[in-house]
Amino acid sequence: MFGPEVAMDELAEACGLDPIELRIRNEPDTDPDSGKPFSSRHLLECLAVGAERFGWEKRSAAPRSRLEDRWQVGLGVAAATYPFNRIAENAALIEFNADSTHTVQIGAADLGTGTWTTLTQIAADALGCEVQAVRLEIGDTSLPVASVAGGSSGTASWGAAIIAAAVAFRAEHGDDPVPGARTRASAAADPAADHYAMHSFGAQFAEVQVHADTGEVRVPRMLGVFSAGRIINPRTARSQFIGGMTMGIGMALHEESLMDERFGIFTNHDLAGYHIPTHADIGEVEATWLEETDHRAGPLGARGIGEIGITGAAAAIANATYNATGIRVRELPLTPDKFIF
Repeated sequence: MFGPEVAMDELAEACGLDPIELRIRNEPDTDPDSGKPFSSRHLLECLAVGAERFGWEKRSAAPRSRLEDRWQVGLGVAAATYPFNRIAENAALIEFNADSTHTVQIGAADLGTGTWTTLTQIAADALGCEVQAVRLEIGDTSLPVASVAGGSSGTASWGAAIIAAAVAFRAEHGDDPVPGARTRASAAADPAADHYAMHSFGAQFAEVQVHADTGEVRVPRMLGVFSAGRIINPRTARSQFIGGMTMGIGMALHEESLMDERFGIFTNHDLAGYHIPTHADIGEVEATWLEETDHRAGPLGARGIGEIGITGAAAAIANATYNATGIRVRELPLTPDKFIF
């Protein structure tokens, strides 16, 4: 998204339009890539909500209009999107225990993204019981097969399998199962899903400060507004969004792969030379989302959120540095040398 969203900012200036207005005028009715209708698309709402909350009306269209104690201040915006794909043929097993709890097994993985929490919630909701009555077992290859933890597909794919198993369990054993009752089921693919383009969307806003003498770039404020279908757990979702945006700050300001042009090998070969953000680099980062359910995305009505937080973040920061300095940088990272002469 970095290249296209920086180009959109350039195009908006060339047309004499606000960057948000340019996106509004070019909002597509169908997916430009596949020609399919969107399962759900609320990018314009994300831009509108973000603009109001971020104070976009205070932005000056003219670069280098705001100087505060040698810090050049600018605002930038970028759209964000990431495709969603619910992976079929995940399986789950549910067993009723003598203590009136349900053991729910699926070979999913938690990489720190909140899988334990969200799948427990999904199972409790599907079984009609309290979350305390669910014993979730994940993270073992001996458990029913589950797809990879990646590609913004995990919760929706695994959750669909748990829902399928819960529906089958209740159909087979009723509302008063005996201890030891168990059911295994898989979530089948939805042929209707092939008729729609499924993406999560977002709008990223950034305020930057660029020092007029040293070229140092700071990001005191960021806001992301996202459209990702039903949000299963607001706390873990917010953590995912903000984590992605924080990674976007690293992508924008620090992270770089350096190659020896003579031999074609990377010269920064360890983490000591690959700089990522620290607490000192992160200002106020806030994330919010639209209340919606994408009924075409599967039984949960949810799309993926794992990658959407980082998508668009670096472009928003780069566009803000142009608004602050009048210097257009088209490659990352946005290091100080690119803003001084």
